[in-house]
Amino acid sequence: MKNSDISGQYSRLENTTSVKGDIISEGDFRIDGVLEGSIKTKGKVVVGKEGFVNGSINCLCADVGGKIQGKIYVSDSLFLEEVVEIYEKELGYLGSTNLGGKFEISFDKDVVDLIFIANSYPIVEKKINLSKELFVKIEFLSRIQNLTEVIVNSEKREKFGLSRLKDYRGTFIYAGKKNEVINLQQSMANLATSNSRQVFSQVAGLNIYQNDDAGLQLHIGGRGLDPNRTSNFNTRQNGYDISADVLGYPESYYTPPAEALSKIEVLRGAASLQYGTQFGGLVNFIFQEANPEKPFTLKIRNTIGSNNLFTNFTSTDGTIGKFDYMAFINFKKVMGLEKIQNLIHRIFF
Repeated sequence: MKNSDISGQYSRLENTTSVKGDIISEGDFRIDGVLEGSIKTKGKVVVGKEGFVNGSINCLCADVGGKIQGKIYVSDSLFLEEVVEIYEKELGYLGSTNLGGKFEISFDKDVVDLIFIANSYPIVEKKINLSKELFVKIEFLSRIQNLTEVIVNSEKREKFGLSRLKDYRGTFIYAGKKNEVINLQQSMANLATSNSRQVFSQVAGLNIYQNDDAGLQLHIGGRGLDPNRTSNFNTRQNGYDISADVLGYPESYYTPPAEALSKIEVLRGAASLQYGTQFGGLVNFIFQEANPEKPFTLKIRNTIGSNNLFTNFTSTDGTIGKFDYMAFINFKKVMGLEKIQNLIHRIFF
């Protein structure tokens, strides 16, 4: 398409028109429709709000209010117009500004509450008295501000109650070993029943057996090993073996109640050389520490549930001078559907 009219009027592509091809013009051109191609002119190109150009624009100057997918070559000036939508609190949407940022709206009342919305700018609300104000200027302040100094304060929080061990601690080396630390103070697990599926749910790669034994026996395994009674894990309490044997059934002695623990350390894989001949690795139950600021603290928590479940956890701790102590009793009672399922369990420490 070629246009050689330079009478000063815009040649126009209406919003109901779609053109596929290139346009060459000697004068100004306005696009309110769709142009699938390039446009080249010695004058001005205006792309209206509903206009779309899928191609390049080569002109003297351009005003863009619509969409362009391509390159713009301008020898004089380029004006990218941000169209502002105008609303009235009671009447709703009224219209939008033109490419020059101007608008004209008629009202039947003297006082109006107008809302101006533009992309990438804060919303502007203004009450205008039409009987007194002949000229109103609306300014949009940029969201971007230059800051002389930025101070970022962050508090480290452990996600999902799971963290990692440091590379070393005392004579223990954890660097290069797959490990997890379950922080039970942040855990959402049912601590009253020591539900292993909930307690160890965030540790990837563990095999867990679920038995209805109120958490009396722990059944976990790693690296595809049999989880029956944790026979392939070295099981410790505060760093010391629970049972006399490195392997075997450590919960034959007892499994520490989750309500008494602060965290559980799980080491797998390369931990086998450090903690014996077992393949699984290590599970270390860490008890809660005594309150360093009070000589005596008493905690009592009772839990009831289905199948006549009742648990009581009572603990006392404190610090007197250089001496600190911690003791607890854990009582569990469950009456199942059959007498063989009934159990009463007591742990003292």
